[in-house]
Amino acid sequence: MCLAQNTPKVTLETSETLFSVLTAINACGYDQELGVSDPLRAQIRSEVAKSIQASAESQEASQTMCEFYKEHQQPDASRELAQYVSLALSLTGPPFTPRSRDSETPKPKPGETVQMKETQLPPDATYITGFIPLLQKFYDTAGLKVIWQHHREAYSALTNRYHEPLSKMLFGTEMYLKLPSAGYLGRQFTVYLDPMGAPGQTNARNYGSDYYVVISPGPSLWLGDKAFGAAAGFGEDCSDGREFQK
Repeated sequence: MCLAQNTPKVTLETSETLFSVLTAINACGYDQELGVSDPLRAQIRSEVAKSIQASAESQEASQTMCEFYKEHQQPDASRELAQYVSLALSLTGPPFTPRSRDSETPKPKPGETVQMKETQLPPDATYITGFIPLLQKFYDTAGLKVIWQHHREAYSALTNRYHEPLSKMLFGTEMYLKLPSAGYLGRQFTVYLDPMGAPGQTNARNYGSDYYVVISPGPSLWLGDKAFGAAAGFGEDCSDGREFQK
């Protein structure tokens, strides 16, 4: 979905990969700001919990994945979410594989996968690369694809709901910076919405020519000019995958 007619490269999207990663950590006890999240988060958590209990294989996959999650938890709750957002933005799929951000790497042929070099991963995502195969096993056994498809309409409703306020916010940021947020030098600026994260945190990323902002809807929508400006490449350098919070 295009955010503004004069910025065709700025899009508002949802992502099955982001959904899968955030839903997985929710299943492992990621509860930050659950009480003020969009009701869809609790609904999905309930469905996933029932799916896990329905299969011994899913229970085993969940236990193994959650052991890894707990062993790699961060003392700072905001960093906890940030590292998994970085990982999700570095994956393609499902099936989940690291995406190559090397401009010199040839595009894969159908059925082939280009593996990302460890040095190409964001530092915080490198710390949890072992989560990837565990996520795939959990995705398959817990039926995340079915749950994702079941809620696609609700996710689409979120993008419709936040399209106008985000468009106004983007326009205001462009006016303040006196520069367009996208549409030049081949830049792609994508805003992702996913209710499975903490609504009090907005994560901005700059990976090569790709710019992302990840928002989890809550009772109110907030995204500071600083986050938009940095993600668009006009403010601070956020190539290391830092998040911006209110």
